[in-house]
Amino acid sequence: MRYGSIGVLAVAASASLLAGGGPEPSAQQRGRDQAPAFRTGIEAVTVDVGVVDKQGLPLRGLAREDFVVTVGGQPRRVVTAEFIDREAALAAAPAEPEAGSVSTNAGAGVGRLVAFIVDQNTLDQVGARRAVAAADPFLSRLTFADRSAVMVTPTGPSVAFTWAHDRVRSVLQRVVGMGRPVSGWEYGSLAEARDIANRDAFALRNVGERVCGTASATAGALAPPAAGLPGPQGGSPAPGGATGGTTGTTPAAPATGLRSGRSRAAGGAGGFAATGCLRDVQTQAEMAWSMTQANSLTSLSALRVALQDLGRVPGDKTAVLISGGWPIDQRDEISLLLTVAAEAAAARVTLFTVFVPMPSVSVERRVMSLTPIGDSNLHSGPLENLAAMTGGGSYRAEVGAEAAFERITRELAAYYRLGIERDPADRDDKSQRLRVQVLRSGARVRAREIFDVRTYADRDWTARLASAIDGPAAATDLGLRVTSFLAVDPDDRARLRLLVSGEVSRAQPGGATLRLLVSDLEGKTVAAGDTAITLAGGAASSFSANIAVRRGRYLVRVGVMDSAGRVGSADHRVEVRGVPLGTLSAAGPVLVRVPIEGAGEPRFALDHVGRDERLAFEIGLEGDPGHLENTDVEFEIAAADGGPALLRMPAALSRGSREGSAFAQAFASMRVLPPGSYVVLARVTSGTGPIGDLRRRFEIVEGERPEGDAESRSSTVHGSGVTARPAARLPLVAAPPFALDQVLSPPVLAVFLDRVAARPDAASPAVRELIERARTGDAGRLVIPDALLSETPVAAFLKGLTLLSQNKLEPAASAFRDAMRVSADFYPAMVYLGACYAAGGKDKEAAAVWRTALIREGDAVPLHGLLADALLRQGRADLAIDDLDAARTRWPEDPGIKRRFMAAALLAGRQIEGLRALDEAVAQQADDEPTLALALFMLYLAFDTGEPIESPSQDRERMRRLAERYRAIGGPSVALVDTWVTAAAGKQQR
Repeated sequence: MRYGSIGVLAVAASASLLAGGGPEPSAQQRGRDQAPAFRTGIEAVTVDVGVVDKQGLPLRGLAREDFVVTVGGQPRRVVTAEFIDREAALAAAPAEPEAGSVSTNAGAGVGRLVAFIVDQNTLDQVGARRAVAAADPFLSRLTFADRSAVMVTPTGPSVAFTWAHDRVRSVLQRVVGMGRPVSGWEYGSLAEARDIANRDAFALRNVGERVCGTASATAGALAPPAAGLPGPQGGSPAPGGATGGTTGTTPAAPATGLRSGRSRAAGGAGGFAATGCLRDVQTQAEMAWSMTQANSLTSLSALRVALQDLGRVPGDKTAVLISGGWPIDQRDEISLLLTVAAEAAAARVTLFTVFVPMPSVSVERRVMSLTPIGDSNLHSGPLENLAAMTGGGSYRAEVGAEAAFERITRELAAYYRLGIERDPADRDDKSQRLRVQVLRSGARVRAREIFDVRTYADRDWTARLASAIDGPAAATDLGLRVTSFLAVDPDDRARLRLLVSGEVSRAQPGGATLRLLVSDLEGKTVAAGDTAITLAGGAASSFSANIAVRRGRYLVRVGVMDSAGRVGSADHRVEVRGVPLGTLSAAGPVLVRVPIEGAGEPRFALDHVGRDERLAFEIGLEGDPGHLENTDVEFEIAAADGGPALLRMPAALSRGSREGSAFAQAFASMRVLPPGSYVVLARVTSGTGPIGDLRRRFEIVEGERPEGDAESRSSTVHGSGVTARPAARLPLVAAPPFALDQVLSPPVLAVFLDRVAARPDAASPAVRELIERARTGDAGRLVIPDALLSETPVAAFLKGLTLLSQNKLEPAASAFRDAMRVSADFYPAMVYLGACYAAGGKDKEAAAVWRTALIREGDAVPLHGLLADALLRQGRADLAIDDLDAARTRWPEDPGIKRRFMAAALLAGRQIEGLRALDEAVAQQADDEPTLALALFMLYLAFDTGEPIESPSQDRERMRRLAERYRAIGGPSVALVDTWVTAAAGKQQR
């Protein structure tokens, strides 16, 4: 059997992407039409809200009535409140899918997007190491459905959202804190430096008393200037001949629209402190606060850039900010943080902050801070406020950060997705203040304070599909299940064909777009493309595509958008490589579902096949052409790895379009196996023995037979009430394939040579000598003189025998026709003309010729056997049984007639007669393995369908007895018979 350059795959619905185009794949329906998804008539905006108790555990059991929401100060109705338990959904998901397995986007909606933002300018080395080490257990709990990222600010390495969490862990472990204690300020706490820089005379006097003495501080501290008036500018002479402090120039703030502490000093030390000692204190305080503010504003500017980057990624995100804090002037803090919070809301980011304080004692400081708690709050306060504004939480890591990350883990375990009624005024895209409250004591609400209406997906379908493909998280409006196969590329030896197959559910019937993105494990795009497909809707529609890629490990993002604009996407990991088998390389096996005739198009098997289908298997081979010529492949189906073979299918090998490539294919009917899990093995052998195998798991499921299927019609025979089962629909062989020995073996040949020898035109010595030589098994070496051919049709018949013995079918058929043309009553020639047809696979033509030959050769027992076998191979047991009834009456003890009658009766709806005849044969030990196997299969079908042949008890007892007999004779399908017996034992007949 030969196929095209990609073998059986050519008939599967596979669209070729990035390889010169290809046929648009069709999509088939599996299951009945599904009702469309419910759509509410109220437009709602979804907002994710965390509600936890005092221990940080998600609070369960809340309904929409428990939430009170205001937008812009006005009450807003909560339409829905859905509790989403991330931990429960992710618990059942594998940490990482195995290559070749089925991937799905089920549960992808609860996958988290977690970004680590490390503010290394505010962390010292010890604090940085402590924090990133505590983040390791948090990372370990993330699954393949989650995506993590890391950004080290203001400058440092980063990793975009990825499922490879080890890459994020690696960057975190290389973080080196760059923060240092405030230099140049040695006289007090940072809070005092801030107050002095903000013209607080009381703070200056307190510090001056400690540093300069009580008298100097009391005399030197001047009252601050009136509000709104600048103090004296720096550079003026100071008492005692000393020069005034600084020039009074205000340093530029790193962030626009923000004021630094020194801008409030309005001219420097010259206008505030009168004595030299106090001026020195004032100068140090202003410089220290100015540097601290500059560092804080630099960190905030870097955070805003990070939020902008996160905003380019669709979906809700959680950012864990690890920072040493941002001391900010109180008069700037709220307006600045509101700006950052609005940007976080626009980016759909919830911030959780982990505050890692620097040590309060430093070798660079001569004086310890007298207000360490105040200094700590000065650093952590902005972090706490920003986290609250964005709907997150803030945690301190005074000693270790493990508790902080444990608390974040608990809070992210579950949340409520609120549907808040949309107001027409929301469409102006202006941000409004959002407030969410819960009417439950002890509840802490984590919700962003900015209400935004997401509209891009409503108006931009292209962006929606692009988001499903390029975004870090999978889209879940449509359900997707995806798998892949590998096949030899017919054009390029350096590549393999990546065959992607899947099913989409909840889809709107009609046209759709299928898009693939193949990336390496570093996130670099290797191949991409899209194609139009047609979805049938219903429970699941299948699709497939193929891309030629080089060998390597890849992540394939598969996205589908239906005609209603709904999108689904899923990630599938593949390892593209050939399997080394000695000197050869193999790819596969590929599994293709082949439905019954007229019931649909072939398609790749995802992970299952229906019992009413055939399964096609294919592997591709590459290597030296000489080695390929000596290679054989046999496919096996077993219940488990290492288990006995239930079915064996010798493969047909065909050469590929490229030299050094070949394909091996085989088919098997799934009706012979009960529903369950199986594994198919492709065993590859060479002239020296086995060289390896390839395998793949699949499942057999019950299938719905289309109306009009021959197996689903109930036709009764002779009023027995038993369904007739055409042999062509059955997976077992009712009659052996035709072989030339069936007509050329000496006993059979002698029957017809006797008839030829009795003809008057066979009386010449030359003809008789040739006939006798043919009797002795020398028919293949007869030499027929041309002169003899012109004298008698018997010579043409003998020439035909010689050619048929040499397997020259068409010349032999021509010789037999010549004999019949000369003598119309030459029925032996007609018998052997039918043998030429049968040897060529034309059983229908052979049966027609043999049926005609029965007119004169009806007393030839072999002819009845040949006709019955041809009809059984066609699935026409109903025709075969008619002739066998007569033959059985005429030759009741002939074993060949008995065997064929049993098979025909079992298949023609006369199972009781066939089984009783088999019982007699078993008792006489005159049974044979194929008939036993067929009878056991029919009994198994009776239990499977719940339609007994005689009675359930009689059927069960007979099946037990015949199975024992089958094992006793050592039949090759003992494992399959045991499977039938086990399956039947679990069935209850009606």
